[in-house]
Amino acid sequence: MIQPAELIERCRDAANIIGQDDAGGPVMDGPDSLIGFFQHFRPDGSGLGDVFRDLPGGDEVHDRLDRLYDVAGHNQRPDGRRDLYFVVRRPDPIPAEIVSKAGRDWLRGLRALAAITGDDITAAALDPMPEIRVLEGAPPKHPKDDVNRSELLKVFQDRVGQLTGRIEMPHAGLAETLRPAFYFINCDAMLRDYLMWPLYREVVRDQAGDGNDQDAIALVDPFSPYFVLWRHGVKYRIMRKDTVDFYIPRR
Repeated sequence: MIQPAELIERCRDAANIIGQDDAGGPVMDGPDSLIGFFQHFRPDGSGLGDVFRDLPGGDEVHDRLDRLYDVAGHNQRPDGRRDLYFVVRRPDPIPAEIVSKAGRDWLRGLRALAAITGDDITAAALDPMPEIRVLEGAPPKHPKDDVNRSELLKVFQDRVGQLTGRIEMPHAGLAETLRPAFYFINCDAMLRDYLMWPLYREVVRDQAGDGNDQDAIALVDPFSPYFVLWRHGVKYRIMRKDTVDFYIPRR
């Protein structure tokens, strides 16, 4: 199994290949130094082919990155400037019924993952399942004051993004090495966890054991429904204590 230091060196080599720095590429000597790594390979991800070889689920991670670059690889903004993060500027339309299903499947996956990782607070917040509403237009901003945040919103903002970090991994160092780079693709923990999920899947499957069929299905790919929403420009908001709103971009 490759070690974290070797993985960082591999990332350095990949960046050198595309010639980012005449002096030998960006200095990468720890997980935080990989922040912005994937931005070097825009617009199409060329040069990433060997980075994930020999990692558990590495080929599928690469496939998911291909999907990311396909929908958000170009960083040109309408005002002529460039996006630092990966942003879907022209999302394809998506029917409300698909948004509703994807939203429910995503929440179900989070609940199942919370249960097997011992996050009883998150699991309880999603049982029973919150109401789902599909709306259109620009979403409001979440409240910042703690007194105005519902308990459900607190769970999403403070706990949900930590679920994959609770998974007991035999190769935990590899996942921890990659998490900052994947997070800063869009500063989105759910997008990070979708892209990295193949690294966790087999371990989660073993830990889940003989759960009920619904949970077992949800844990196969719990963040895939979120990617469906993200690539179509759908954003979620939690403004009430028992409801998750999904906003479709207005055409």
